[in-house]
Formats: sequence, C-alpha cells, structure tokens
Amino acid sequence: VALASESQGTIQTGFNLTKICKSIDCSSYGNVNWKPTLNANTTGATAVTITDSFITGYLWGDEIGWINMQPTGAGVMVNPNTGALSGYAYSNVGSWINFSPTSVSGGTPVGVAINAQGQFSGWAYVSGIAGGWMEFDCSSAATCIQTDWRPILSRTASPTPTPTTETSGSYSSGGSTP
Repeated sequence: VALASESQGTIQTGFNLTKICKSIDCSSYGNVNWKPTLNANTTGATAVTITDSFITGYLWGDEIGWINMQPTGAGVMVNPNTGALSGYAYSNVGSWINFSPTSVSGGTPVGVAINAQGQFSGWAYVSGIAGGWMEFDCSSAATCIQTDWRPILSRTASPTPTPTTETSGSYSSGGSTP
C-alpha cells in the first residue's frame, strides 16, 4: 500500500524554483516558480499537482508569465513506473515547453524525470523569444524542484501481514478464526 502523498503529490516549499537558461553556462536566465502564490488576483490558476498520469496546475515564469501544465490539446504526462515526463505545457506569452525533447547539440542528455526521492532532473525546452533550456538539477537550490509524488517502483510499501490460524497453541488448517 503506497502512502497517499506518493501517488498524488504537490511541490514542496523551498524546492520550487528553476531557471530557463539563455546561455550554455546559464549566466543569463529567467526564473520559474513551481509553487507561486495563488490568491484572489490569480483567478483560474491552481496549484501544481502530480498524479500517476498527469501534472496539472500553473507555474509562474518571471519572463514568460503563467504556464498551464494542461493546456487544451496538450499537457504534461507522467510515466508512473519510471517518473519520465512527456508532452507540452504552454505559457501565456506564446512559449511551448517540451518536457521530452529528443536532442540538443553536444549530446547533452535531455528530457525530464522525477526520481525515487521526488526530485526533478534533466532539461525541458522552452520555445519563444524568452525561451531556452529549463534546468532541473537538485545539486543547486536555484534549479531544484521536489515533490512528494514517487514513481510506483520507488514507493514505500507496508508489509502485507501473513494470516495464520492458531487455537490454543496449535495451528489449524482452516476455520474462520484468524
């Protein structure tokens, strides 16, 4: 039995920022908040939720505005076994974010996945004038996104009790008394 937070998760406070790198060394970048403040002024925006199928909700990019994780005709899917993400999110300035790009010059591995500790890792591609590569790397607080969702194979399982039937110190082969 998996804990509820492992099969449906949220973004953890303190591990909710990443960057859209404009240069190879990421010295020029825009920030993306995966847990923005939602209030009466953010009508329609919802908190990010990760399930065994999708990521839903909204992010805030300081250069690309609100980012919808489930826009009409697209969306970000989650492979429940591996934690690999695929699909597209959309920002309100016209940028598409590809969570499973196939290549980048130089052979750098790309694509995004959630590991056994709930940490996002890899690179997503952001199109548009304020685009670049969105970095996910928990070796730096500036690029670490973490959730309480876990891939199925990494979830905590409680041991299944083994039923026995015992009567006065002797075991029976049947009956209704566990």
